[in-house]
Amino acid sequence: MRAIIATALTLLAASPAMAHDFWIAPDHYAVEVNEQIELGFLVGHGASAEPWDLRWRRVVSLETWLGREATPRLDSFVTLSDGSAGAGLIFERAGHHIVAFASHHAYSELPGDGFADYLQEEGLDLVADIRVEAGLQDEPGRELYSRRAKTLIDVGEGDGGDPTLPVGHTLEIVPLSDPYAEDFDGMLDVRVLFRGEPLEGAQLSYASLDIGRTVDTLRTDENGIASFTVPQIGRWMFNTVWSTPIEGHDTADYETIFASLTFGYAP
Repeated sequence: MRAIIATALTLLAASPAMAHDFWIAPDHYAVEVNEQIELGFLVGHGASAEPWDLRWRRVVSLETWLGREATPRLDSFVTLSDGSAGAGLIFERAGHHIVAFASHHAYSELPGDGFADYLQEEGLDLVADIRVEAGLQDEPGRELYSRRAKTLIDVGEGDGGDPTLPVGHTLEIVPLSDPYAEDFDGMLDVRVLFRGEPLEGAQLSYASLDIGRTVDTLRTDENGIASFTVPQIGRWMFNTVWSTPIEGHDTADYETIFASLTFGYAP
């Protein structure tokens, strides 16, 4: 374990900061049954992360999942202790719960050079190649973008629930083993799904939320999978972005979805 942590910290020191991230930030990843936790919704990267502008019109869904049982939680939005908007949750059953959030689309437009830089940074080769082939590099990049985020909460002493089950998000990061399971050894295969199917070639980043740095960035294989080593200490995030062309839309040319998965361990 010490060797794993040392390797991760070495990588952190040399890695660029996280970019364009959106994630669910619970005040605790492990709680007792009937103990309330606060969930923040953050956007940004590293030390510059700040509360997302959470408004009702931007929210599609907030759910908790225990195994295949989903519970709507739209009545859980509150003002958090730091004054930002978030959610307050109480779990009445022990187990490994998934909290899943989805937002509506918003519109974004960047000048051609800025959009090209953004596509390169996020690994959105499909859209970048389409623009080059069509000679559109200098045209503004117009997109509809939305958010999908999940976090894993370890509740009580039970081991019910299954974080390896998808929740049905359009773009979703799914761990193929439970990072809270007693036999978890730190080796984690992660699958990216797009519209329910494995997504090949997605750029998947793995970051420390404690230090605010990216540890590793990999492309998913033909099965939508990338493999990582996760120290069983601290708070961790996986994130990915995927963009596809939109046909016949009045204002946007691309639909982009940001997805994240967070989990963490007590000190």
